[in-house]
Amino acid sequence: MLRIILSILIIAFPTISSADTLKAQRYLNGLGYNAGAADGIWGGKTENALKQFLSDNEKSWDGTFDDEFKIIENAYFEKFPPIVVPKVVSERADKPPRFKPNHKIDRGTFTNSFDIVHNHKKGSYGLAVDPSGRSSELVEKFYIDGAKCLGVDCEFGSVRSSLAQDHGDEKYKPAKSWYSFEIYFPSDYPIKSKHKGRFHSLVQFKENMDCATTFFGMWPGYNSEEFMITHFYIKPEEVALMSNRRPPYPECHVRFQKKVGNPKNMRGRWTRFEYFIHWTVEDDGKFIIYNNGRKMMDYTGPTCSSKKLCLGKNNHYYGIYSPNNKNRGGLKSVEPATIYYRNVSRADTRDQLVGSK
Repeated sequence: MLRIILSILIIAFPTISSADTLKAQRYLNGLGYNAGAADGIWGGKTENALKQFLSDNEKSWDGTFDDEFKIIENAYFEKFPPIVVPKVVSERADKPPRFKPNHKIDRGTFTNSFDIVHNHKKGSYGLAVDPSGRSSELVEKFYIDGAKCLGVDCEFGSVRSSLAQDHGDEKYKPAKSWYSFEIYFPSDYPIKSKHKGRFHSLVQFKENMDCATTFFGMWPGYNSEEFMITHFYIKPEEVALMSNRRPPYPECHVRFQKKVGNPKNMRGRWTRFEYFIHWTVEDDGKFIIYNNGRKMMDYTGPTCSSKKLCLGKNNHYYGIYSPNNKNRGGLKSVEPATIYYRNVSRADTRDQLVGSK
């Protein structure tokens, strides 16, 4: 009886490592067979995708995983030949990263010159082939850990790997625009942390020195099921303090906060956000957000605190930033995290966004 049970388990769960399962899922998805999220976990979708692939290639599956992996891999690279991934040869603050061979990223009406931010850890940014396996497209990759901090970030136990809209070259800052980004969390992305209060700021706009105007992010130290947008404002009587580079600083207040996704459902797959913003201090401002085509939010009201700084200094950032960990377990406890982006863009109309179908 025990032998029968063991044989059934071997057939149901083939001897394949998590790393190879992850590759197989990417390959099968790329070949057009739905293996589900690329999470490294063997399940019904992965098995059915494998069976369908083998059947279409006039082969059968005996429940083992010996030659099958190589067959899938060969078919995948026949469809998506390996490509040379440009290497980052320069990551200097206030300068755009340089690649060899040269690589240009289309960001729509944004300038192509997005700069490395201050306190960015060298070697934490680069390019990679689409981790989902569904294409051979080059995407952007960011990484953080608690091994080292830089500059003033060390005072707060913060760590970051981010790019920022070029402060000098960017002359076109429209009051009304559409924006987009697509984000990919690997299966091991730390969506949950034992350190209360830990959070990740991923995509943001910054109107002043002290806090973001708006940011998309998540709170591994609070709730692993909420990918949020948070919008801050400064009270009118403190607006004059917004340009201060030393105390006193203005206090940031939450104007709105809204769940626009679930990190658990975002791991192992691309999630596309498209959003419209009308930047203004008046009551006719606008925030409309779509997650994979589904409307998640429609806000009307002020979107800026300072008319002067809103369009003059409100710059766009993206990457991964884990701030203020000094009292949240300390820098050394920051969980390693890798995140991928593609189609970060701005446009005058929604259908002009990069990656729009």
